[in-house]
Amino acid sequence: PVVHWSDIHVVGEIKRTDKNDNVNTDLELAGYVREIFGNQPTRRFVFGFTIYGASIRIWLFDRSGGIGSHAFSIHKD
Repeated sequence: PVVHWSDIHVVGEIKRTDKNDNVNTDLELAGYVREIFGNQPTRRFVFGFTIYGASIRIWLFDRSGGIGSHAFSIHKD
């Protein structure tokens, strides 16, 4: 089945190691969010996540930008 940007509710990016926890990965996620906002014009915000090895960061984007949590351990927290 084909998934369209108009059907997406949450967006995420998963990387193998925490060495990929950088601005480039965050910008990839923001690009996905931009596609969602472009295809869902009444959408007010989008939740997202980035996983790097055993760490996760939670994101909240609205039409003016995004804010991310501090990275925390999937196993400990």
